[in-house]
Amino acid sequence: MYKFKSVGTETNILMDSFLANIVEKDKYIVIQTPERLNYFWGNYILMKEPPSKGDFKNWVNVFDSEIGKRSEKGYCAITFDLGVNETFDVSEFLEHGFRVEVDKILTTNKVVEPIKLNSELIIKEYDLSNDIDSYVEVHFDENWAYGSEDEQKQFLKEQALEFSSLVDKNVAKRFSGYLDGKLVTDLGIYWNDNVIRFNSISTHPLYRRLGACSTLVYKVSKDLLNQNPSKTLVMQADEDYHAALIYESIGFVPK
Repeated sequence: MYKFKSVGTETNILMDSFLANIVEKDKYIVIQTPERLNYFWGNYILMKEPPSKGDFKNWVNVFDSEIGKRSEKGYCAITFDLGVNETFDVSEFLEHGFRVEVDKILTTNKVVEPIKLNSELIIKEYDLSNDIDSYVEVHFDENWAYGSEDEQKQFLKEQALEFSSLVDKNVAKRFSGYLDGKLVTDLGIYWNDNVIRFNSISTHPLYRRLGACSTLVYKVSKDLLNQNPSKTLVMQADEDYHAALIYESIGFVPK
């Protein structure tokens, strides 16, 4: 099996291993989720090396042959493993209308209390399958770029049911934070022998800037490290989104 250069890529594939069919080829890995054929990060190509000038045609041809033709699928999703100090060139993809997402991977073995600790937040592990409507409400994004409001809500419902199935298999857990009895912030975790990876952290838009997210992440992280002192916590965040600063403020370090 290919040895990943990035713990972010490695833990993304860990999640895929619970849900998808994974086939390794010489230069890339094919990930396909039979139950969610239109979900692009469930059906994508992972390249083992970052792109260079001239790779565009070959990469999209790989997608067409392994996942399905872009014209029929309606999308083309490709990612790549990236080591420390490696460079990459995505200019050809941008020229052909692709959208490039850059994520920051953060890790820690120790957390510190946030400056804004919300003492009123009640945190507990919860049964996601019984509170899907709250999950959708907390994770709904007005700036979602992939379809209509109804399509996003349907996507979030499918995502919740999918994660709930992992909880039932005892390979994942979900934690929530409540204020005045309302679920206002939420996160998931899944793990292997070495790491615990966070999943889909979000806070209801009406309850932001109250310290709810940082309090939830801090307290869950502290408990996880107390229970699993040999494991590393791994977090992924959009490089341009403020959430990464929240995670760094409690001890997560860019990897």
